[in-house]
Amino acid sequence: MNKIAKNLAFEPRILRLAKPVQELMLKMVSVPPDVRASVHGIEVMNQDDRRKITTDIYEPEHEEKMLPCILYIHGGGFGYKAAPYHKQLAAVYVQRVHCRVVMPDYRLLPEHPFPAGLEDVITVYRWLTGNAQQLKIDPGKIAVAGDSAGGALAACLCNRYEQEKLIKPCLQMLFYPVTDVRMKTDSMRKYPDTPLWNSVNNAAMWEMYLQNCSQEDKRKASPMQNELPEEIVPAYVEVAEFDCLHDEGAAYADRLKDAGGSVMLIDTKGTIHGYDGALESHTTRKCMEKRTAVLQKVFS
Repeated sequence: MNKIAKNLAFEPRILRLAKPVQELMLKMVSVPPDVRASVHGIEVMNQDDRRKITTDIYEPEHEEKMLPCILYIHGGGFGYKAAPYHKQLAAVYVQRVHCRVVMPDYRLLPEHPFPAGLEDVITVYRWLTGNAQQLKIDPGKIAVAGDSAGGALAACLCNRYEQEKLIKPCLQMLFYPVTDVRMKTDSMRKYPDTPLWNSVNNAAMWEMYLQNCSQEDKRKASPMQNELPEEIVPAYVEVAEFDCLHDEGAAYADRLKDAGGSVMLIDTKGTIHGYDGALESHTTRKCMEKRTAVLQKVFS
């Protein structure tokens, strides 16, 4: 865990400086020879919004059959880009679950506060289901996964699928997710200085992310305050012991369960936020076994 136990600053200048470095680091990470990586550009052509969402797709090499899919939304406080371990984990899912993994490069802070990132991941999900035949994806077997802030975006997408008239995801996988703008839990008070992420960074993130937002938009951005759909997307939730987000992740799992959802909560021990960045650790290996088993069961 020492390799990932770093203190990250969270301020606009640092976020801007980090982006080109992270892009280079991600490009330098290779995927195994049995995994194919490609880049797709999704055109957004609204009246006052013309741009392209870059999306990475990882899939089994030489596989042309229809396969299940994981839409993986990376974390980073809504401001940092995907890290090398996100790419490595995507390749592991491809190999173990025999699926396609789609990872969107959604818009980030500080330039793009809420709802930009959520709009992008909803756009990518709609693109996946609308182009399922060409992408060789089974539209009825799409899981939505995300870690940290990516977990918030994944949860918000799953809570909005009825409103957005989307095909219901078959599973939501939330790893140490951001879920509650109120920041009133015991773990939020307990961990103001933990490595990688803490309540000080979390407060700065929400302030930047929700700048100039109405109360209604704040509820839309915060999974604990989201309006839930009539049919809850089945959920798998992991939380970390020494993490300011621990209690709100567990509380969100309880909220989904109380609303009638099927929920599996994994409370990992001896862990900090972002523990699965230590790919060879005992905890990460065990968690990957659990994640793989859940995905295989849902996709079967």
